[in-house]
Amino acid sequence: MTIEVIKRGVLPEDQPYEATCRNCHSQIRFLRSDARLTFDQRDGDFLTVACPVCGKAIHTAARRLPPLSR
Repeated sequence: MTIEVIKRGVLPEDQPYEATCRNCHSQIRFLRSDARLTFDQRDGDFLTVACPVCGKAIHTAARRLPPLSR
């Protein structure tokens, strides 16, 4: 028996995310591997990256997202 890939997935570290900075309103796209993952059982896990424009922290939920259209 041969294993066949029916639909190719994305590795968790290559999962793209989009977020908006609350300080300067820049919209960014980043990979999960670029962010710091924080575990929070009360509010849900989240990712943190620094805004490349103003340097403030941007937080977004780490839940599984649908693929972004490219």
